[in-house]
Amino acid sequence: NNDIVNTHISKAHWFVWFSTFFLKKRPRLVFTRRVPFKISKFSLFTKYKIHTDFIIAVSREIETMFKSLGFKNLAYIPSGVEIERFDPEVKSAVREELGIESDAIVFVNVGNFSEVKGHHILLPAFQKFTNIYKRKTYLLLAGRDTGGSEAKKLVKKLNLQDKVKLLGFRRDIPQILKASDIFIFPSLNEGIAGSLIQAMAMGK
Repeated sequence: NNDIVNTHISKAHWFVWFSTFFLKKRPRLVFTRRVPFKISKFSLFTKYKIHTDFIIAVSREIETMFKSLGFKNLAYIPSGVEIERFDPEVKSAVREELGIESDAIVFVNVGNFSEVKGHHILLPAFQKFTNIYKRKTYLLLAGRDTGGSEAKKLVKKLNLQDKVKLLGFRRDIPQILKASDIFIFPSLNEGIAGSLIQAMAMGK
């Protein structure tokens, strides 16, 4: 019974797009494109051209890409930050939850575990850092699949089990940022870099 459905993730858009063919009343479908990656021809002529009424681009690069492909029902709306939620004064018990000492240096990265997010660069670099810097240091990884088998395998391979906290998907990102000293951003490509903006709002 929804009049408008706005999807933000490619897989979610596929599911919603496919379901529109079986609904008695089709809602207006809006897709928010958050990454500047090349679109496959199959996606271009299916989920973007059929039953998708409007596209929101979160960066000028993404907007330009869609314009070059002939899209007209398109708007540039940059991602914002919930200032009230990402407040540097927020209370956090994350260090206590994870058993991290109050005098330890805590690095953090927020992002889905994938090659484009640069974890394969970050983790070996962190390993080299810990070999040189002898003070207690930890790295928190939060985001989809950061608690998955691939992440665990890489951490174990680098012998970082005691120094890297794999948090998986979390809803308390402001508290995780509050508990951290330094935000690390190793992404190879981003649309708007929402996690970086959130970290900046938290004073990192």
